[in-house]
Amino acid sequence: PRGRRCCRPRQVGTMPDDRREQLLPETLAQETETAVQGAPRAQSDELSDSFSDGPVKKSTEHEHEEEPPYSIRNELHFFLARGLPLCVAAFLEWGGPPLVAMFFAGSTPDSEALQSALGYGRVYFNCTVLIALIGMAAYGWAVVPGCIGAGRRERIPHYFRRAVILSTLIMLPLFALQFAAEPLMRSLSVPPSIAYDVGVYCRSMICGAWLLLFECHLEIVLVCCGYSRCASFNSLLTGVGVDIGASYLLIYRLNMGVTGAALAWTVVRAARIVVWLCMAVYFGMIPLIFMPKGKEHIFSASEMRCFFSLAMPQIANNMAGWLIFELQVIGLSNIKGISPAELAAGAIWVQCEQAFAAAQSGWIQVTSMRTLALLGKRDAHAGRAFALILLLSSAAVAASNAVLYAQRDAIVRLASNNAAVRAAFEKIVWVLVPHIQTRLIALASCSLLIPLGRPILNVAATFGCFYLIACPTVGALAIFDVAHLSVAARMMLCLGTTSIAQAPLALFGLGFCANLDWVSAGKVVSSRANNDKMAIACVAANLEPPVAGPPLCIAGGPAGREGGETS
Repeated sequence: PRGRRCCRPRQVGTMPDDRREQLLPETLAQETETAVQGAPRAQSDELSDSFSDGPVKKSTEHEHEEEPPYSIRNELHFFLARGLPLCVAAFLEWGGPPLVAMFFAGSTPDSEALQSALGYGRVYFNCTVLIALIGMAAYGWAVVPGCIGAGRRERIPHYFRRAVILSTLIMLPLFALQFAAEPLMRSLSVPPSIAYDVGVYCRSMICGAWLLLFECHLEIVLVCCGYSRCASFNSLLTGVGVDIGASYLLIYRLNMGVTGAALAWTVVRAARIVVWLCMAVYFGMIPLIFMPKGKEHIFSASEMRCFFSLAMPQIANNMAGWLIFELQVIGLSNIKGISPAELAAGAIWVQCEQAFAAAQSGWIQVTSMRTLALLGKRDAHAGRAFALILLLSSAAVAASNAVLYAQRDAIVRLASNNAAVRAAFEKIVWVLVPHIQTRLIALASCSLLIPLGRPILNVAATFGCFYLIACPTVGALAIFDVAHLSVAARMMLCLGTTSIAQAPLALFGLGFCANLDWVSAGKVVSSRANNDKMAIACVAANLEPPVAGPPLCIAGGPAGREGGETS
């Protein structure tokens, strides 16, 4: 009766494993419709509201487009239409302008000290901020393509605000750590004048770091929804226009040193957000980003577990691999007999690596995006798409490496106005070629491990290749000089640490993908995109809801056999 509350305890059934497997996205609608008809009136209204699509959106036609199935023509189109704009966008944002800023610093009166300070400051900032910030963006790169492939675009606003809020809360202690940059640099035997400049640089980067956090998640939504060319336009406008202009004015003309470099970086982040918001308004994407439909708790236990299960392993993976690359500059300072000019050359090499690595990040993103979208669609040929796009990406990077090697003399001339720095940089510039090629294959082949629920395997493989293979080898030959090599040879070994680790890591990633059960992998991605429907359907059917979070997919076997059940 209305107004009376039944005190009899509700009987909850336990869903058998075969029954749980049947609750897949294509049958959830029928299951839920039956449950709604038999539920009490208030519960029926609530469930109907949860599954209703609401009013028809007027935002964009892209929202109702399905992901095209696998075919050689579709993969080539996706590779060129999205991969090439993303590569251009990444190079114009992360590669070209910072490299130009380093070249401007090399043309200042005290170029050697300024380039060294920017190199050490970049290392500290990346190790304490960017490694965590970029790692948490893995949550968005995993869930948004899955939602699009599974036809659940209405969940994107919930994912966007959850990612921004949780990432900000986690980053607050790391922002405070920037005030300890100077004493930490002094403890690592960095010269006091350079350590002071590093402290000023890192403190000035805090505001721009949060702007980068917000801008990354805007970019994830727009790029995954098909606006990859807008990323190229944004990077062209803000990278070539704002970034280079601000660097020229603040570093070269006004000679503001590390403060000018940090201010220029912050101005660019703000400019990119403004451009992204203008594009979102123009294409009618504001509702898809900021206006969620229905109710979904930001801090629900299931989604919190999903966030941490995707973000934390990526941060740990960055700590296992990316951290070693950043510490190469610190390792250079511990090489016996190295000169200040050679230290400056090492800092320039690291900056050049960032530029050329940024150019290939578009290929890595497009490989992961396309594969996850097809897995969310449960396309049986997702593995073939992955192999084809990875092959095309490797060929594109090999072509760019050939151009890099052919034009190495021009790069050396632009690097610095100091003859000693040029001579030292000329000896180590070729190490960029094997580093960039192995980096693409290693990162692209391992990019599916975390979204498919194998974070421990990913971190373990990265840790083993970097800390058990590369670091002991380089430490013995370059730092302790057991083979009595020249300073130039030890510099090459130190800067080639990541190349030594990336070669076996690439072989591991290719082997994992070759033995992956792609059908079970499709169930993993699709079920994560529909976990809200899964929970509501189980409650309506008087069944125990499944455990939330990304399920595990075991290569070469059925999902859920090892390490946990399939959600």
